[in-house]
Amino acid sequence: MDIKITCKGQKYVPIESLKEFQGNLKTLQDSELEKLKTSILKHGFSFPVFVWNDQILDGHQRVFATRELLKSGYAISDIPVVEIEAADKTEAAEKLLFLNSNYAKITEEGLSEFISKNALDITEFVGGLELPEFDMESFISGLGLDDDDIIGDGGEDPYTKKIIAPNYEPSNEKPGIETLIDTKKRDELISEIERSSLKGPVKNFLKESANRHVVFDYQKIADYYSHSGKETQELMEKSALVIIDFNQAIENGFVKLSEEIATQYSKDHNE
Repeated sequence: MDIKITCKGQKYVPIESLKEFQGNLKTLQDSELEKLKTSILKHGFSFPVFVWNDQILDGHQRVFATRELLKSGYAISDIPVVEIEAADKTEAAEKLLFLNSNYAKITEEGLSEFISKNALDITEFVGGLELPEFDMESFISGLGLDDDDIIGDGGEDPYTKKIIAPNYEPSNEKPGIETLIDTKKRDELISEIERSSLKGPVKNFLKESANRHVVFDYQKIADYYSHSGKETQELMEKSALVIIDFNQAIENGFVKLSEEIATQYSKDHNE
């Protein structure tokens, strides 16, 4: 079975022609090797290897995992590489360290937002991300996922069968309609678009797109819903601002929200 090449490079070379450069600079545990092999089989060889004089500057682990797959009977065509310029081995080594330096860090809040926006199965990356600021296992636990929630042991289906939907208990007061959303970012973008020299459909498109930056306060939306009339509630449901589980909501007076809202709820109540 062939391993797909799912990226492009400056040139293409046989994988056996590539030489090691970093030595024991980084290690790959057996459990993480298996995850990397699974990812390669799932996504293909997705990133070119950075090389200097056919020595690998970036892509050691991908090459190693692919070679292990070849031992198991898989095949792969010439792989994409990108040549990195360096005057000598010392400069090449400096660039290798630069590639592996972590100047920017992944934060818990940023990761949660990224997962939500892209519908990721985060369990595929446990151990593969360098996250010094927080414990990844605890983070996954906070998302409400465990091993039984992931469909497909081989990563064939990146979706979960569990939807997190916390119950909101309405407060005694109805919030003001102006407090349900934060339009600051949207308004700033629209003002900038209005000041631009753009015209016609492009300008209108960008103004419509700016609405993506409206931030919804789902706790207050739930409160507003619970104190509103039938017509307003029905329209809020049709807009998916709230999702009602009638078997429980009618009995308990609680509002159930969607998975996106659950992520926001979890973040707000764990800060």
